[in-house]
Amino acid sequence: MSAGEKEKVSVTVDIFGSSYKLSGHSTAGYMKQVAEYVNEQMHRIAAMAPRMDLPRIAVLAAVNMADECFKLRDAYDELMAKLREAERLVAEREQWEKRHAEELAALQQEQQKLKENNLAQQNMLIEREKKLLEELRRQRELQDALDAARREVAAAQEREQALLERLKTLEEAERQTAAALEAQKQANIELQRKLAAETKETAQADSRLQEQYASLLEEHRKLQEEYVKLQNEFNEWIELVDREQ
Repeated sequence: MSAGEKEKVSVTVDIFGSSYKLSGHSTAGYMKQVAEYVNEQMHRIAAMAPRMDLPRIAVLAAVNMADECFKLRDAYDELMAKLREAERLVAEREQWEKRHAEELAALQQEQQKLKENNLAQQNMLIEREKKLLEELRRQRELQDALDAARREVAAAQEREQALLERLKTLEEAERQTAAALEAQKQANIELQRKLAAETKETAQADSRLQEQYASLLEEHRKLQEEYVKLQNEFNEWIELVDREQ
C-alpha cells in the first residue's frame, strides 16, 4: 500500500436480520451508519408491506435511496448555479470599478492641465476648483457605496458556502427520513428566495450608482462649457485693453 492510500477497514453489520461484512477506506463508524440507514429503509418498507419478499424489499429500499440521492444532487446543482451567478456579478462590478477609476483619473488630469495652462486665471477659477473638490467628495461617497455593495455580495457568498457545507453533511450521513428531506427542501427554497431578493437589491444599488455617476459627468461637462465661456470673455477683455492702448 502506498503512503497516500488509506488503510482498508472491515466491519460486520446487521441489515434486515442478516450479517454482512463490509470493507472500504471509510471509517468503521461511517460504514455502520450507512448500514443502519439501509436497515431502517428496509424495515420501513417491510412494515408497510408485511407480505413482500426480501428481494422486492431490497429493490424498493434501493430505489428510495437513489431518489433521495438524486434530489440532493439537484439541490446541490442549484446552489452551485447561484454561486456562479454571484461570482459573475462580482466580476462585472470589478470591471465597473476599473472604468470608474480610469474616468476619475482622466478628470483629475484634465483639472491639472487647466491649472497649468491657465495660471493667470487662478483667482477666477477658485470657485470652480471648490466645485471640483465637491465632485471628488461625491465620487468617494459613490466608492464607499460600491464597497458596501461588495460586502453584501461577500456576505451572500458566505451564506452560500454555509449551505454547501450543510449539503455535504447531508450527503455523508444519508439517514434523513422522508419528512426531514422535505423540511430541508423547503429551507433551501426559502434561502434561494432570500438570495434572489439580495441580488435584486444589489442590482438596484448598482443602477443608482450609475445614475449618480452620469449626473457627475453632466456637471463636469457644464463646468467645461462655463470655463470656455470665461476664457473667451477673458480673451475679449485682453483684446479690448490692447485696442485702448
